[in-house]
This record gives sequence, structure tokens and C-alpha cells, in this order.
Amino acid sequence: MKKFIISKNELKKILAGIVAENIKLIAPVSRDNAFFLEEVSDAEKIAWDYSNVVKPVKEHIFPMREVLLDFGRGTDPPALDEPEARSSGKEKNPAGNMPPVKEQVIFGLRPCDARSLLVLDKPFLQEKYVDSYYKERREKTTLIAMACLNPEKTCLCSSFENGGPFSSAGSDVLCVQTGQDEFLVEILSEKGEKIFKNPSFAQPSGEVLKKLENLKADSEAKICKALKVPENLRELFEAGTWETESLSCIACGICRYLSATCYCFNITDEFEQRLRYWIPCSFKNYTKMTSGEISREKKSARFKHWYFHKFSYHKDNFGEYLCVGCGRCIKYCPVKIDFTEVLGKIGNSKQEQ
Repeated sequence: MKKFIISKNELKKILAGIVAENIKLIAPVSRDNAFFLEEVSDAEKIAWDYSNVVKPVKEHIFPMREVLLDFGRGTDPPALDEPEARSSGKEKNPAGNMPPVKEQVIFGLRPCDARSLLVLDKPFLQEKYVDSYYKERREKTTLIAMACLNPEKTCLCSSFENGGPFSSAGSDVLCVQTGQDEFLVEILSEKGEKIFKNPSFAQPSGEVLKKLENLKADSEAKICKALKVPENLRELFEAGTWETESLSCIACGICRYLSATCYCFNITDEFEQRLRYWIPCSFKNYTKMTSGEISREKKSARFKHWYFHKFSYHKDNFGEYLCVGCGRCIKYCPVKIDFTEVLGKIGNSKQEQ
């Protein structure tokens, strides 16, 4: 794939050009003493000096709340405004509040977030069960990732296959800041090629490529946390350690909301609309049925389910863990639960008889 050198000003001009073409640009912005991926209309407002954004990129492909259907009034049968109709411009219910999905470019996401979408693609884009809402946004999104020069102490992306602070997996373009005003850009897909189409960009010198390798090695050396999933995890389902480790959990759901890969949701019918929204599996009502029965009523059962879904069930179904090591669940947990430490304790525990 193509690699070239570009200045920050040139990069800003390219990003400004995206906005000028009426393409939605999502990029890191500083707000409330933190950083978030948000739509920007001015490239000058983009934040450049950040470790990672608080919320993962998934919310721009799989929104926290979205309208699946509008129920039309005064028709027999009621008209439905569906994604296929929106994308073709032939809405059955023009009065509905579901605008067509707009082409978007997401700039500045970290490699862990870019790779998280590859993980989410598997449950959402299965051959037999394709989620058309997810698919439409995914296809209309270009990802320009920014390599991570200073991983946080909670990061563990290197523990996963194709992971790492300089991983290009899932990205259309990977940028690496090689100087105060200099970036090395690697084009990884046709989508990326369309964004960076100037043939006059300078090729990286041998010195720059050597610096790139040093930056990568330095960044990887800063990652001090690692994942070790017990090989006999399934055999430890009834281990008493789950109950003990769950005592400090307050079931707030922050680890699910901020996870780059958690995708549990609920669907409800409201007035003239069918909605889909995230709901953490740590909430008691997540498994509540119409009979009133709750299959995972105990907090320890819900606590345990998160670990088994991420590190057992998902791997059985899709061949990889439901985690990319972004570390948000560790960093933002209000009671400081570290899932890598929990897995270590579980691995040293014994199955209850």
C-alpha cells in the first residue's frame, strides 16, 4: 500500500475539503476536560494531542439510540419507512424522522477502535442475518486512524491478534505523527485512496521509515498490561470466585456502554416509532421476560455473563474474543474493577462441587 509524508496543514486542508464536499466529518474534539469523537464543521476545532476518546467509535455505526421504523398514520395498511427505502430516496413515509444515512469520514480514531468494527462486523453482518441499519452506515464510512504514540496504562491492545498501537487492521488510512508538523500516511483501501488522491505527496525517506520503526517499538514497550484468559474458563463457571469478585460491582453498566465491542440492545415500540437502544447486560431487566421472570436476577450472574460472552461464547461463535484491549472498562470503572485481574483470580480458583 502507498505511504507518503504530509504536513499538518496539508492534512487539515484535506479534512476541510471533506466538509466542503458535504461529507460528515467526525473527529476528536476537546470538551469537558476530555476528548470525544464528534461531528465537526471546522477542521481547526479538531484536537490533536489526546490519548484516546472517551466513547468508542461504535456509536457512529451502531447508535446508542436509533429509529428502526416510523409507523405512518392515515394509511391502510400503515406505511413503513425502512432503510432500503431511505437509501433509494423513495421513502414510503416522507413525514418520518429518519433521514437518509449520510456518507461520513471518521478521523483520528485509535487502532483499537478501528479494529473493533471488524469484530462487530461478525455478529452484525453474518451471511444469514445481516443488520441492514449497521450495514448501511458501515458501507458509507471511511476510517482514518491515528497511531497511538502514548498508550495509557489501562491499554492492552497488543494482547490480541492483529492488535497493537500501530495496527492498521480495520482502517482505510493509518496516520502516524513522525514530527511536530509531520505525518506519515499509509493508504490501506480504495476508500482511503479517494480521500488522499494528490499524487504530489512526498515519499518517506529511509530516515523517516527508521524513525517509524522506533516510534512503534517505543509505543509497544509502554503497554504494560496483558490479557490471559484461563484455558479452562468453561470449567470454572461455578467457581465461587465469581460471587466474591462481583461484590464491589455496582452494575452501573459503564463497562458495557464504553466497551468498543459490547453490542447488547433492546427494541421497543413507542408512539409511531420502533426504537433500538443499547442496554447493558449488567442491568437486571435485560433478561426480564413477559412472565416477569428474570433469568439472571443475581448480580453475580450478570457479572459473570459479561466475561463468558467476551472470552468464551463469542470466541466459540466467531473465532475471536469480543475485546480489542481499549482499556476503557478499566479506566472508567467507578469501583476500579480490572477485568484482567479478575480473570487471573478466576484462573487460580477451583470449581465448586
